[in-house]
Amino acid sequence: MTANFSALKKTFPTIGVGLGLRSEVAQKTLESTDRIDWLEIISEQYMNAGGASRELLERASGVYKIIPHGVNLSIGSTDDINSDYQKTLKSLIDKLNPPWWSDHLCFTSHGGTYMNELLPLPFNKETARYVAERGRIIQEYMERPFLFENITYYMRIPGSTMTEAQFLSEVLELSDCGLLLDINNVHVNSLNHGFDPIEFLEQIPLDRTVQLHIAGHIHAPEFDAYVDTHGAPIIGPVYKLLKYVMERTDVKAILLERDQNFPDDFNEILSELDEIRAIAGSGIQPAPSELAAKGNQQSQLKKYSITIHSLVNDKPAPPDSLARVEKVMQQLWMDPDKSDRLAQGMIDTISSEIANEIDTSRLPIYVNVIHSSYLNSMTKAYPSCAAILKPTWKNIVAEYIQQYPPRSHDMLLLGDAFPQFVADRLFTRYRKAFPFLLELAKYERIETQAIHHKGVIETAPRCSLDTPENYIKYKPILNATLTLREYEFPVHQIDERLRHSKRIPRNVKKSKTYLLTYQNAHNHLVQDFEIDQHAAALIERMTATDSSYAELAQFACTMFPPENPYAAVQYFAEFIQDMHLNGVFTGDKLAEVSDEACAQANTDVRDPATERPTVKA
Repeated sequence: MTANFSALKKTFPTIGVGLGLRSEVAQKTLESTDRIDWLEIISEQYMNAGGASRELLERASGVYKIIPHGVNLSIGSTDDINSDYQKTLKSLIDKLNPPWWSDHLCFTSHGGTYMNELLPLPFNKETARYVAERGRIIQEYMERPFLFENITYYMRIPGSTMTEAQFLSEVLELSDCGLLLDINNVHVNSLNHGFDPIEFLEQIPLDRTVQLHIAGHIHAPEFDAYVDTHGAPIIGPVYKLLKYVMERTDVKAILLERDQNFPDDFNEILSELDEIRAIAGSGIQPAPSELAAKGNQQSQLKKYSITIHSLVNDKPAPPDSLARVEKVMQQLWMDPDKSDRLAQGMIDTISSEIANEIDTSRLPIYVNVIHSSYLNSMTKAYPSCAAILKPTWKNIVAEYIQQYPPRSHDMLLLGDAFPQFVADRLFTRYRKAFPFLLELAKYERIETQAIHHKGVIETAPRCSLDTPENYIKYKPILNATLTLREYEFPVHQIDERLRHSKRIPRNVKKSKTYLLTYQNAHNHLVQDFEIDQHAAALIERMTATDSSYAELAQFACTMFPPENPYAAVQYFAEFIQDMHLNGVFTGDKLAEVSDEACAQANTDVRDPATERPTVKA
C-alpha cells in the first residue's frame, strides 16, 4: 500500500455495521437505528430521484450516514464513461458527502448497449492498467476516495493471463484506490473455480480494505454453479472469512447485503447484523462522535481531496484486445441463439482465437441473468401487457430487446420504445383479440413515467378565489407529472381489471375516454382521473398557455351557450374544486399580470374567446 492511500485510510471514520436501503424493508430499516449503524444505497436508484425515492432518501439521510454504491459505472468498459452519468453521480455524492463511494471491478456495457449485469474482465496487465487509470480519474473527479469491489464471476474471460487475485492486486496498486472486499464473492468464486479463499485473501493487498460486503448465496443445479443472490442467509464458511479478515486489517465498515427474498420477520435480518457485529468485534464499533453525527450532521464530514501523482489522460485508450473480447462476449450474452451455436461448435463470425478460450458451459448463466433482468424490468413497466401476452411475453421481450437494445444505465428507460414496437410488430398480430393493446401499452408507459418522475412536484397553498382580483392575480399549479390523453378504449378500467381479477378482458367496446395520469404530490402514488371533454380542453389550454384563473374562466365560457352563462360559471367552479381535490392542481401561485389588469378586476371576465380547442389523442 502506498504512503498516499495509507495516510488517507487513517483519516476515514469507522462507521460500523450497516444495511442496504431497500424499499421492501425501508420502514423497518428507518425504525431500527439502535441496531443499524449506517446505510448503503444503490447510486443509480437515487440519481436525479423524484417522488417516493427522493422522499425516502431524505428521510434516511436524516437518521443515517449514507454511502453510495454504484452498479453501472462500467469502469472496465471500452466505452467512454457517460458524462451525464458522471455529473449526476457527482451531484448525489456531493449532496450526501460520504467518506468514500464504490462500484465494481467489471464492465456492464459495450458499444453503448447496457447489459445490466456485473460482467467479468479478462485478467491481464493491459486491462489492469487501463482500468486503474480510469479509477484514478473518476476518483479525482468525484473528490472522494473510490473503492473497487471484487465481483462474482462464473467464467474466465478470453485473454486472461493472471489469477483474479493478481489482477485485483494490480488494479488496486496502480490506481492507488481502496478495496470494498465482498467476502461472499470470494467464497462463491472459490467454489466455482476451485481455489482456496484463504490463499486468495493472502495474495491481495488486504490493507487496502476499507469496507466489507457480506451476503448469502445459493447453488443453482441447472448451471452446476453457486450463484451470488443477496437473497439467502449468510452461511458458516462466509462468517469464518469475515473473522479472518477482521483479525488482519483495519476495516471501517461492514454491510449486510440483502436485495430479495426478505424474511417476513425483520428481526432475522437484525439478528444477522448482530452476528456480524459479534464476529467483527470492537474494531468495527463507531466512535461516539460518529454515532452522534448520524443523519443530517453528516455534512460535517471532511471532503477529501484526492491527488493523482502520475500523469494520465482524460480518456485513456482502451486496449484493442479488450475491445475485441468485450464485443464478442456481449454478442454471445445478448444473443442466446449465438451462444447455443457456439456450444455446438459453430463459431459464426467470432474469432477462433477468442472462441477457443470460452467455457461454453458457463455462457447460459450470463445469458439467463441478463435476459431475466430485462424481462423483470419490462414486466414491472408493463404488467397488464405482460398478463395479456403471457404465453409469449418472454419471447416478445427478447424480440423487443433485439430491436431496441438498452442504451442507458437507467433500466426505467428500457421500455420507452415498447409502444412503438407494439405498433410496428404486434398490433396487427393481436388486433382482433385485443384491439386495445396499443393504447394499453401507451397508458402503461405514461404510468411508469409518472411514478418515476425525476423532478420535484411543485406545491403551494391554495389562494382564496372570493374576489375578482384574485381570479386575475393567481393561476393554478398544474401537477408536473401530469399527462392528458384521449383514448378510444377505457384503458384504465382494463388495467384495473387485469391487476385485481387477473382475468383477461374480452370483447371490450370502444368508449372515448379523456384521462389524466399523474403522481400524487403527497403520497407519490400514480392516479388516474377521468374527465369530460370540457375539462380536457381546459387542461390542454393550461399546458399550452400560462393562464390565470380569469383567463381560464373566460375560456370556459366559450364552451357553453352564451344564453346560459351560469352553466359555465357553475361548471368552472366545480372544475377548480375537482382538480384541487384530486391533486391535478397542486396549489396556486401568482400569475404574470399587469397592474392595469388588476385595477380592472371588476370587469366581466367571461367575455368569450374565439377559438375552440381539441384534445390530441
